[in-house]
Amino acid sequence: MNDMPTHHSKLMLPCVRYFYLPASNGRHAEIIVVLYSGSTRVQVPMREEDVTLRAFFERTLTPEEAQACKGDQTWKVFDSWEELQQDHNEHGVAHEALEALQDGLARLSPIEEAVV
Repeated sequence: MNDMPTHHSKLMLPCVRYFYLPASNGRHAEIIVVLYSGSTRVQVPMREEDVTLRAFFERTLTPEEAQACKGDQTWKVFDSWEELQQDHNEHGVAHEALEALQDGLARLSPIEEAVV
């Protein structure tokens, strides 16, 4: 059973998935947003060793996002909540989706690592 929080319709629409990369070796924690995501897992190339991450949240693409990435899988990396929120506001992401995303992130990350 899939226990990942979602904020999208049950129709088979293009999906945005969110992945959390914890802080390490002086690097800030990051949220990786994959538009037109085809999998609940991504492999992130790292200097020391590649890391496989599992999505912690998903939602349907907005029309603005769909137009911006033209059907291609697109990665966006954020290391601050404000930057992510600004991007999502510019691309018409519903406020309720942002609230659900923030709740999912709060359950996932220790307070000292949280993307703030």
